[in-house]
Amino acid sequence: MRLSLISNSKLRLGAVLISIILIVPIISCGGGDSGSSEAPDRQRTVAEVRTEPTLPPPAALKADTETVLTLTAEELVKGITGNSAKKNIKEYFAKYADITGVVKQVEKAERTENYEVLLDGNNGDAELAFVICKIFDYDQAEIDSISPGQTVTVHGQIKAMKEVPAGSGMVASWTQKNFRGQVIKPCEIKK
Repeated sequence: MRLSLISNSKLRLGAVLISIILIVPIISCGGGDSGSSEAPDRQRTVAEVRTEPTLPPPAALKADTETVLTLTAEELVKGITGNSAKKNIKEYFAKYADITGVVKQVEKAERTENYEVLLDGNNGDAELAFVICKIFDYDQAEIDSISPGQTVTVHGQIKAMKEVPAGSGMVASWTQKNFRGQVIKPCEIKK
């Protein structure tokens, strides 16, 4: 009789230990309080990050030399702003375009010998506000003949990136508001 009590005690002790081993991780993983808002907030943040549109690096896109788009700076800026990243890749990025717009600024880039011509995108207070034509090979007389307020047509490749312009000057207030321009490079002024 005594032997069976010892065996039953060992079995009960084993069952209790196994129960504790199984229950403790379940309680600690579950957070205990079903009313906790910590887990849903964490999941929402992850979901938001996953759905946030991202642009591919410019080098990842194949240049489309056969298609030349003809549009205004306003059409390009508003088109890119209104599209998803996937649609922009299909419609705009890596394509060459003739883009007509009103010059907001002509300035030498801060770190390079290149010039940047900013065309107004007429996009209100949206983040993407203008087109940045990056000119690498230029005739200084041609650059000097361009002035703010003038309407010009530029030709270049639409890159899958946007950035704040290099200089300050007139667009200093734009850069403080974090306005960006759609990059077109290499770019040239059409005659």
